[in-house]
Amino acid sequence: MGLLRKRHEEVTEHHVELVRDAYEWPYAWEMRPVRELFEFAVPGHEAVWCVTRGILPSGCRETDDLARELIVRSVPVRWEITRLDVHKLTASRDRIVVVGTISCRPKGGSETTKMPFLHVWHIRDSRATRVVSQLNSVELRRAA
Repeated sequence: MGLLRKRHEEVTEHHVELVRDAYEWPYAWEMRPVRELFEFAVPGHEAVWCVTRGILPSGCRETDDLARELIVRSVPVRWEITRLDVHKLTASRDRIVVVGTISCRPKGGSETTKMPFLHVWHIRDSRATRVVSQLNSVELRRAA
């Protein structure tokens, strides 16, 4: 009896562009194509996302706040993000890896600090199914 292999969807250039758009701070999360990747703008369907580990409260929510918090929670609470820079974006099979820096500063301050990030996006059926942040050990997973 042969082993069954899980079929992986190949990530397309369209998926890569949607993920790239998600890092156009601060308004990308409001863009309809990015919201559709997470299924927050699909009429009649509310995607449920669960935090499976990390610093966010555990549990599942029907909200796009989790996607935004993947980035926002990477900096201290009393700091503000001034810029996101993607340095490298690599696609392979069903994954997109994004490496970059988050520029931030204390609220009211002027000196900016750069923090690295590494996010791994998993894509299936043209939708994000899982996003892992290596900086703060947050994993967002689409509920079954």
